Amino acid sequence: MRRLAAALLLAVLSAGCAASGAGSASGSGGTTPAPASSPAPTTSLADPPPEPTGTVRLKGVVERGVEPGCVVLRAGGKSYTLLQGADATPARGVPLSVPVEVEATLLTGVASYCQQGTLLKVVRVSPT
Repeated sequence: MRRLAAALLLAVLSAGCAASGAGSASGSGGTTPAPASSPAPTTSLADPPPEPTGTVRLKGVVERGVEPGCVVLRAGGKSYTLLQGADATPARGVPLSVPVEVEATLLTGVASYCQQGTLLKVVRVSPT
C-alpha cells in the first residue's frame, strides 16, 4: 500500500511539474503553441517625398569626400557625389568650401567607389 501511495504521489508531482514547465527549456519535450500575433499597428505618417529624377539644380557647399578624389555636395540636408560622367569618374575642378549652384543629372544604376549620397553627373557648377 505504501508503494502504491508513493507511486501515486510521484505521478501527481511529476504531472504538476511538467505542466508548470511547459514551454521552458527543461520541459518534457512538448511543444508550446505560438502566441497569437496581433496585427502591426498602422501609422498615419506621410511617405517621404520621392527622389527627384532627370536634371536637377541644387544649391549647397562642395566638400572633399571620404574617398580620395571624391567631391560631395551638401545641399538641403542631403549628400550628393559629383561625377564627371556616367562612368562614375569623380568631378574635377569643382570649387570647395564655397556656396555653389550645381546643375546635374541624377544617375541611377551606376556604382561609384565614392559611396556617399546620391550620384550626380555634373552639367554645370557656378558660384552663388
